Amino acid sequence: MPLCIIDSMIKENIDRIFKNIIAYNMRHDLHAIPHSHEFLSDMEAQFGFSKEAVEVMIDILRDSRKILVMEIQSEEESKKIAEIMGYVDADIVTVSKLKNVFSGFLEEEYAKDSGEELKADEIVRKLIPRREYIHNTPVGMLVNKVAMLSDFESLLEREYKQYSDEYKENSLLTQIESRRGILEELLGERGGDSETSHGEKDGGGLDRSVSGQRAVDSPEYDSFWEASSSKSVNKLLSIYGVDFFFRVNLRKHRFSFLREVLATGVFDRRKDLILLRDMLKVIKSNLVFNNELMEFYDEIMALDRELSRAMTFCKK
Repeated sequence: MPLCIIDSMIKENIDRIFKNIIAYNMRHDLHAIPHSHEFLSDMEAQFGFSKEAVEVMIDILRDSRKILVMEIQSEEESKKIAEIMGYVDADIVTVSKLKNVFSGFLEEEYAKDSGEELKADEIVRKLIPRREYIHNTPVGMLVNKVAMLSDFESLLEREYKQYSDEYKENSLLTQIESRRGILEELLGERGGDSETSHGEKDGGGLDRSVSGQRAVDSPEYDSFWEASSSKSVNKLLSIYGVDFFFRVNLRKHRFSFLREVLATGVFDRRKDLILLRDMLKVIKSNLVFNNELMEFYDEIMALDRELSRAMTFCKK
């Protein structure tokens, strides 16, 4: 097989790992930074990769500067505690968002433990000198995450040229070439893609997570699609309502269509945009579990960016 085809296949598989890391990073809970021991198992189960293959692909992503890696839990052989690493997309917006998310969790956890309410940066300054004593406690791990995310943020601001998209892509190709032999061997042993039980091709969990009844099961569904071919968006909204309009189009994976509609300014009420934001948040949280949704990754991200722009300029 020509080397260019082999490299293309390797890059496609690395991209799967990368997009799953991004999907985790989009979350707003304690799982927003994937932990290595759980993530490796997830990738093995979802794609049929061996643990060794996933580890090599993560090394490539790290060395090409597409992701940043932090230590979450230190190894302690005497206590049989294994090392745990965390993976973060090397993107300044993502890192800043994660820092805010985990700063909030740190403030809550610290207040619960100590009864003292402090800002995250104050907690970090106070506890960092004691890091070696608390590093494997819940507060200690949160302190470490916030401190590392602050360091990552400074790094990306300071060395932005080395973390540009062009630099990352060129570096990725170089890393693939240098590890082609081992990856060709490891990926040659993988099985076929496996469907996870989480996704079940249900539109990303939207229908049941946001509403008790699925939009596609309602009697209005068929009439909506018949009308959509001949009526304007405004007319459809007046007949079926905003909630139904969003839900059905998201269910049908019409992310590009919704982005185009948003760009026209039809939705100028903040409450409508917040409704779409909450629905899209459900879909993004299910990306990591749903192989079918991952095929629409770029369209989902484009819709998310257009939605953020619309909310920024919305005045109602």
